[in-house]
Amino acid sequence: MASKARDLSNFISTAAIDASEIGTGAITTDKIADTTITHAKLHTTMDLSGKTVTLPTINALDVTNNINVGGTVDGVDVAAAGALATNALPKAGGTMTGNLLVSGAKIGVGTTAPLGQLQVGGSTAVSADSKLVFGKSTAASQDYLPVIQHSSTGGVSNDLVIAATSGDGAIRMYTGASSGSGIFGTTNNDERMRIDSSGNVGIGVTPEAWNTNFTAARLGTRTVLANTTAGNGETTILANNFLNDGSAEQHIQTGPASIYQQYNGTHSFTVIPSAAAGAAASLTTAMTIDNSTKIGINQAPAAHWQMYIKSTIDGNGVLQLERSTNADSTFRSHVLFSRGGSTVGEIKTNHNSTQYNTTSDYRLKENVTPMSGATAQIKLLKPCNFDWKTVGGNVNGFLAHELAEVVPEAVSGTKDAMMDEEYEVTAATDTEAAVMGTRSVPDLQGIDQSKLVPLLTATIQELIARIEALENN
Repeated sequence: MASKARDLSNFISTAAIDASEIGTGAITTDKIADTTITHAKLHTTMDLSGKTVTLPTINALDVTNNINVGGTVDGVDVAAAGALATNALPKAGGTMTGNLLVSGAKIGVGTTAPLGQLQVGGSTAVSADSKLVFGKSTAASQDYLPVIQHSSTGGVSNDLVIAATSGDGAIRMYTGASSGSGIFGTTNNDERMRIDSSGNVGIGVTPEAWNTNFTAARLGTRTVLANTTAGNGETTILANNFLNDGSAEQHIQTGPASIYQQYNGTHSFTVIPSAAAGAAASLTTAMTIDNSTKIGINQAPAAHWQMYIKSTIDGNGVLQLERSTNADSTFRSHVLFSRGGSTVGEIKTNHNSTQYNTTSDYRLKENVTPMSGATAQIKLLKPCNFDWKTVGGNVNGFLAHELAEVVPEAVSGTKDAMMDEEYEVTAATDTEAAVMGTRSVPDLQGIDQSKLVPLLTATIQELIARIEALENN
């Protein structure tokens, strides 16, 4: 006779069935009327350890302790036959294998042996205390290994890549935007910036090898921003078409070059005449502004002058001052001289003449009286004829110290006076400051012959009076 499932509900009390009350045979679902055993129908202390319970597919399982599914989940590797739910992570100290590995306090993605706290790919040895490591497990066909790569389309055409060059340790940044509209404005994976192992930077160009005392950034073909600690202390350099590679100062391309430097509060401007690419650069300091605001043009600033201009080409003028129009008949100032905020002299021009003015306003004067004894003073003067020692030429004039005895206001300086003069022993270069020296030189006297005009005028007046008196007699 075929067996038939039997409904025992009328024979079993409402109390839970204790495990000790079940025989050694398994209770399978085909022996239960509604194929369901609810939790309420089982004794709460039932121990199924070491037993096999076959259940149908379930949608949810509420358990307190571990479940063995060909391995364990809680704190131990999941076996190949096991499955780990999405977003599930092991407890502290646990390990996951596969594409994501958690080993102690380290996480590895695409690597089985993370060296840093977070490592993405690669197997290159790094410091164990590294926080973030990017690597590549296989060699690339290029001479660089991308370490960070982002693509907005999933392909290389719009990649943004930061890569380490395998040959020299340089860092590269590039985009692959074929339209040239990438963040670095590049096309066809062209390199846009590189930092080499010496710290030199190239933007739009491979950085040149510079003197080891320099750190330089190359911007495009000719522009260089550099820093050096050689010679002048901490020096900032902005150069055009100029390179110092340690062996020579040279031109980057054919053409002229120039250098601007800042060091110890001093600003220096250097010009370099045109030459071929790679040719030695011939440096000339065109202007220097020192930290005391003194200016030297074609010459180092002089100790006793606010501005020193030196003409280096015979036949050239030294300074030209020009007004914008030549149609004005009114005298207007070209140069104003002042002391303590008060005007003491001025050079003015109009459309065809020049005035050299010394301040002489009556409001600045007191105790005004007529001159007397001018003829006697004139008789004391010693006009003479002489030759200049350096350039030759025979002229008439006075000796300054002799004139000073009669008309002291017409003479500056003191006879036989000397002064200290600073001079350039060695010209400055891009790595060395100019070497300066001090020497004793004559402090030469000068004459302002216009100061003789009042004396000459008074003398003429005295002579006219004498002539008129003689004529009247």
